[in-house]
Amino acid sequence: MSCLAAALLAPLAWRVPCAAGASGAAAASGPPVARKEPPFQITADNLTGGREPEGDVLFLKGNLHVTRGRTVLTADNGRYARATGMIDLNGNVRLVDSTTTVTCEHAAFSENDDRLNLDGNVVIVDKDATLRAPSGWYDRRDGRAFVSGGVSGSDKQQRMTADEATYLRDSMIVPMSFSSFPLSTP
Repeated sequence: MSCLAAALLAPLAWRVPCAAGASGAAAASGPPVARKEPPFQITADNLTGGREPEGDVLFLKGNLHVTRGRTVLTADNGRYARATGMIDLNGNVRLVDSTTTVTCEHAAFSENDDRLNLDGNVVIVDKDATLRAPSGWYDRRDGRAFVSGGVSGSDKQQRMTADEATYLRDSMIVPMSFSSFPLSTP
Protein backbone atom coordinates (compact mmCIF):
# COMPACT_ATOMS: atom_id res chain seq x y z
CA MET A 1 0.00 0.00 0.00
CA SER A 2 1.36 3.43 -0.88
CA CYS A 3 1.98 6.00 1.82
CA LEU A 4 -0.76 8.17 0.27
CA ALA A 5 -3.26 5.30 0.55
CA ALA A 6 -2.10 4.77 4.15
CA ALA A 7 -2.60 8.47 4.85
CA LEU A 8 -6.10 8.35 3.42
CA LEU A 9 -6.98 5.30 5.50
CA ALA A 10 -5.45 6.70 8.69
CA PRO A 11 -8.55 8.58 9.85
CA LEU A 12 -10.61 5.45 9.26
CA ALA A 13 -8.68 3.04 11.44
CA TRP A 14 -5.95 5.18 13.06
CA ARG A 15 -3.64 2.18 12.85
CA VAL A 16 -2.14 2.46 9.36
CA PRO A 17 1.65 3.05 9.64
CA CYS A 18 3.52 5.36 7.29
CA ALA A 19 7.29 5.54 6.82
CA ALA A 20 9.07 8.16 8.93
CA GLY A 21 9.55 11.46 7.16
CA ALA A 22 6.93 10.68 4.52
CA SER A 23 4.97 13.55 3.11
CA GLY A 24 1.24 13.65 2.76
CA ALA A 25 -1.84 13.82 4.91
CA ALA A 26 -0.56 11.28 7.45
CA ALA A 27 2.02 13.72 8.77
CA ALA A 28 -0.57 16.48 9.13
CA SER A 29 -3.42 14.43 10.57
CA GLY A 30 -4.12 14.79 14.24
CA PRO A 31 -5.73 12.51 16.78
CA PRO A 32 -9.12 11.04 16.01
CA VAL A 33 -12.17 13.17 16.70
CA ALA A 34 -14.48 11.76 19.36
CA ARG A 35 -17.50 10.13 17.70
CA LYS A 36 -20.60 8.41 18.96
CA GLU A 37 -20.07 5.67 16.39
CA PRO A 38 -16.82 3.96 15.46
CA PRO A 39 -15.20 5.17 12.21
CA PHE A 40 -15.53 3.28 8.95
CA GLN A 41 -13.27 0.27 8.53
CA ILE A 42 -12.70 -0.13 4.77
CA THR A 43 -11.19 -2.99 2.78
CA ALA A 44 -11.12 -3.70 -0.97
CA ASP A 45 -9.05 -5.73 -3.40
CA ASN A 46 -7.42 -2.58 -4.79
CA LEU A 47 -7.01 0.69 -2.86
CA THR A 48 -5.52 3.73 -4.59
CA GLY A 49 -5.39 7.28 -3.39
CA GLY A 50 -5.53 10.63 -5.10
CA ARG A 51 -6.16 14.29 -4.63
CA GLU A 52 -9.23 16.01 -6.07
CA PRO A 53 -10.67 19.52 -5.61
CA GLU A 54 -12.57 18.44 -2.47
CA GLY A 55 -9.43 16.90 -0.95
CA ASP A 56 -7.98 13.42 -0.49
CA VAL A 57 -9.92 10.53 -2.02
CA LEU A 58 -9.53 6.79 -1.90
CA PHE A 59 -10.62 4.67 -4.88
CA LEU A 60 -11.88 1.24 -3.82
CA LYS A 61 -12.08 -1.52 -6.43
CA GLY A 62 -13.30 -5.08 -6.04
CA ASN A 63 -14.91 -6.74 -3.02
CA LEU A 64 -15.44 -3.50 -1.13
CA HIS A 65 -16.34 -4.05 2.54
CA VAL A 66 -17.21 -1.23 4.94
CA THR A 67 -17.89 -2.02 8.57
CA ARG A 68 -19.09 0.26 11.31
CA GLY A 69 -19.89 -1.32 14.61
CA ARG A 70 -21.94 -4.42 13.76
CA THR A 71 -23.11 -3.05 10.41
CA VAL A 72 -21.54 -4.47 7.23
CA LEU A 73 -21.80 -2.77 3.84
CA THR A 74 -20.51 -4.38 0.63
CA ALA A 75 -20.28 -3.27 -3.02
CA ASP A 76 -18.30 -3.93 -6.17
CA ASN A 77 -16.51 -0.55 -6.15
CA GLY A 78 -16.48 2.77 -4.36
CA ARG A 79 -14.87 6.11 -3.71
CA TYR A 80 -14.20 7.58 -0.25
CA ALA A 81 -13.84 11.37 0.13
CA ARG A 82 -12.00 11.95 3.38
CA ALA A 83 -12.98 15.61 3.90
CA THR A 84 -16.72 14.95 3.63
CA GLY A 85 -16.75 11.44 5.10
CA MET A 86 -18.76 10.16 2.12
CA ILE A 87 -18.39 6.79 0.45
CA ASP A 88 -19.99 6.48 -3.00
CA LEU A 89 -20.78 2.82 -3.75
CA ASN A 90 -21.50 1.19 -7.10
CA GLY A 91 -22.64 -2.28 -8.08
CA ASN A 92 -24.35 -4.89 -5.91
CA VAL A 93 -24.61 -2.61 -2.88
CA ARG A 94 -25.72 -4.50 0.24
CA LEU A 95 -26.06 -3.35 3.85
CA VAL A 96 -26.75 -5.72 6.73
CA ASP A 97 -27.72 -3.99 9.97
CA SER A 98 -29.26 -6.07 12.76
CA THR A 99 -32.35 -7.71 11.22
CA THR A 100 -32.44 -5.32 8.24
CA THR A 101 -30.88 -6.00 4.83
CA VAL A 102 -30.82 -3.25 2.20
CA THR A 103 -29.77 -3.81 -1.43
CA CYS A 104 -29.54 -1.43 -4.40
CA GLU A 105 -27.43 -0.56 -7.44
CA HIS A 106 -25.82 2.67 -6.15
CA ALA A 107 -25.54 4.31 -2.75
CA ALA A 108 -23.76 7.05 -0.84
CA PHE A 109 -22.97 6.47 2.84
CA SER A 110 -22.29 9.45 5.11
CA GLU A 111 -19.87 8.77 7.93
CA ASN A 112 -21.08 11.93 9.70
CA ASP A 113 -24.84 11.37 9.37
CA ASP A 114 -24.74 7.55 9.43
CA ARG A 115 -27.19 7.59 6.54
CA LEU A 116 -27.18 5.58 3.32
CA ASN A 117 -28.79 7.27 0.28
CA LEU A 118 -30.11 4.56 -2.06
CA ASP A 119 -30.67 4.52 -5.82
CA GLY A 120 -31.70 1.86 -8.32
CA ASN A 121 -33.78 -1.23 -7.50
CA VAL A 122 -33.91 -0.58 -3.77
CA VAL A 123 -35.01 -3.59 -1.70
CA ILE A 124 -35.34 -3.43 2.08
CA VAL A 125 -35.98 -6.68 3.94
CA ASP A 126 -36.58 -6.84 7.68
CA LYS A 127 -37.81 -10.08 9.23
CA ASP A 128 -40.91 -10.97 7.13
CA ALA A 129 -41.43 -7.54 5.52
CA THR A 130 -40.07 -6.45 2.12
CA LEU A 131 -40.22 -2.99 0.53
CA ARG A 132 -39.21 -2.29 -3.09
CA ALA A 133 -38.73 1.12 -4.71
CA PRO A 134 -36.54 3.02 -7.18
CA SER A 135 -34.89 5.20 -4.50
CA GLY A 136 -34.77 6.08 -0.83
CA TRP A 137 -32.54 6.27 2.21
CA TYR A 138 -31.71 4.27 5.33
CA ASP A 139 -30.76 5.88 8.65
CA ARG A 140 -28.54 3.39 10.44
CA ARG A 141 -28.74 5.06 13.87
CA ASP A 142 -32.55 5.03 13.96
CA GLY A 143 -33.17 1.87 11.94
CA ARG A 144 -35.50 3.94 9.77
CA ALA A 145 -35.92 3.75 5.99
CA PHE A 146 -37.75 5.96 3.54
CA VAL A 147 -38.48 4.82 -0.02
CA SER A 148 -40.25 6.61 -2.87
CA GLY A 149 -41.02 6.67 -6.54
CA GLY A 150 -43.58 3.87 -6.56
CA VAL A 151 -43.29 1.51 -3.60
CA SER A 152 -44.45 -2.06 -3.30
CA GLY A 153 -44.36 -3.96 -0.06
CA SER A 154 -45.38 -7.25 1.44
CA ASP A 155 -45.21 -9.41 4.49
CA LYS A 156 -46.73 -12.80 5.28
CA GLN A 157 -50.25 -11.37 5.59
CA GLN A 158 -50.62 -8.47 3.16
CA ARG A 159 -49.33 -6.55 0.16
CA MET A 160 -49.35 -2.82 -0.51
CA THR A 161 -48.42 -0.21 -3.09
CA ALA A 162 -47.80 3.46 -2.39
CA ASP A 163 -46.05 6.53 -3.73
CA GLU A 164 -43.73 6.56 -0.72
CA ALA A 165 -43.28 4.74 2.57
CA THR A 166 -41.30 4.99 5.79
CA TYR A 167 -40.24 1.82 7.57
CA LEU A 168 -39.26 1.70 11.23
CA ARG A 169 -37.18 -1.37 12.03
CA ASP A 170 -38.67 -2.03 15.46
CA SER A 171 -42.26 -1.25 14.52
CA MET A 172 -45.01 -3.01 12.62
CA ILE A 173 -46.27 0.35 11.32
CA VAL A 174 -45.36 1.57 7.82
CA PRO A 175 -46.51 5.20 7.37
CA MET A 176 -47.11 5.87 3.66
CA SER A 177 -48.43 8.31 1.11
CA PHE A 178 -50.33 6.98 -1.87
CA SER A 179 -52.56 7.78 -4.77
CA SER A 180 -53.91 4.24 -5.00
CA PHE A 181 -53.71 1.57 -2.38
CA PRO A 182 -54.60 -1.93 -3.57
CA LEU A 183 -54.43 -4.32 -0.67
CA SER A 184 -54.44 -8.06 -1.07
CA THR A 185 -53.37 -11.15 0.77
CA PRO A 186 -50.62 -13.31 -0.70
